[in-house]
Amino acid sequence: AAIVGIIFFQVDDSYVGVQDRVGAIFFIILNLVFSNVSSIGLFIKEKAIFRHENISGYYRVSAYFLAKVLCDVIPLRVLPTVVFAAISYWMIGLQADASNFFIYLLTLILTSTAASGVAFTFSALINVFALANVMTIFTYVIMMAFAGFFVNVNSLENWISWLQYLSIFRYSLHALAENELTDQTFCDVINNVSNATTFQCDSMRTIVGNE
Repeated sequence: AAIVGIIFFQVDDSYVGVQDRVGAIFFIILNLVFSNVSSIGLFIKEKAIFRHENISGYYRVSAYFLAKVLCDVIPLRVLPTVVFAAISYWMIGLQADASNFFIYLLTLILTSTAASGVAFTFSALINVFALANVMTIFTYVIMMAFAGFFVNVNSLENWISWLQYLSIFRYSLHALAENELTDQTFCDVINNVSNATTFQCDSMRTIVGNE
């Protein structure tokens, strides 16, 4: 969080600031999603023990899964995300408004838990750690490609453009960008001659609304 805050420290309200904000948001999403690769081994390591104990009637699948959620998702995914959000939000200099901050926080928590869900799925389906790792990362990369950051998804062919609706990156990027940019006004100096400074300003309401 501190590294992100230092790189994008106190972005300004110029047109360059718009690029910096979107870049910071995408970098944060990227960091949160790929950090969940560490949860791939959660089920793989204990799968044999779980099957033995479940068949023996020691506990149900729901009890095992709930225990994993309480012991992994909350302390290792949610709480670090809360700390990350509290540090990065104010260091970057995003909108100093409580409602915007809590929307930012909630979006990051949902992003992290959704990404961990993808890792959990492959961890439960595949017995080989290396294969589960490759499949999870491949899925994250495909989601990233269809986020709308690198390519305009509206320009893609119909047979492939539907993949955008499966992208965690896309939903998170749109939510955070709209939360930060809507109703903001950004200005740039277009003329500074003879002590007369001219500014060009634009509101982001229409731009964000049309994305």
